Amino acid sequence: LTGIIRANTHRKTVDLALTLHPDTEQIFVISGTPELDKRFETVARQELSHYENQVRITYLTDVPLNELIAKTSSLPKRSIILYVWQRFSTENHKHLQTHEVLALIAKSASAPIYGMGSRNVGYGIVGGYVQDSEQNGIEVAGLVRRILNGTRAQDIPVDSAPSVLMFDWRQLQRWGISETSLPNSRIVKF
Repeated sequence: LTGIIRANTHRKTVDLALTLHPDTEQIFVISGTPELDKRFETVARQELSHYENQVRITYLTDVPLNELIAKTSSLPKRSIILYVWQRFSTENHKHLQTHEVLALIAKSASAPIYGMGSRNVGYGIVGGYVQDSEQNGIEVAGLVRRILNGTRAQDIPVDSAPSVLMFDWRQLQRWGISETSLPNSRIVKF
């Protein structure tokens, strides 16, 4: 057995956001599921616990969509949003996927949004250290190639899936973030 596992990039993404917004006083963390499962919040709390002496962290977990949109449209100055994951079930039992929820929030958000999913780039996040399905596919293909060339799977250590530093140019413009302030090893889309 071998493979890659998803690594949490909450800290790296928050470090990035705090570097780009050094006057940040508050972080609002968005997470939730139709099942009201707190696992995303639990992981975020673990990953972000050492920031609690630096900034105030507010968890917006399983907040109804209309309230979430209202709340994020009137956040205090010097705030950022960390978008972890959010899905909703509508009254007619349609599920809004995480990128659809993000797009609804981002339209009126009063603070820049950072996140960890590559699929969310283009729906409202400024950027972050994202898990990229394409890059994960390339990594897994490399593992398969090694196995087909004779390496035993158990001889290939399980590794963390790579993260990619990715940004949305449109959001950089919206929030007045210069590309020159970004780390060198980045991808800027749109």
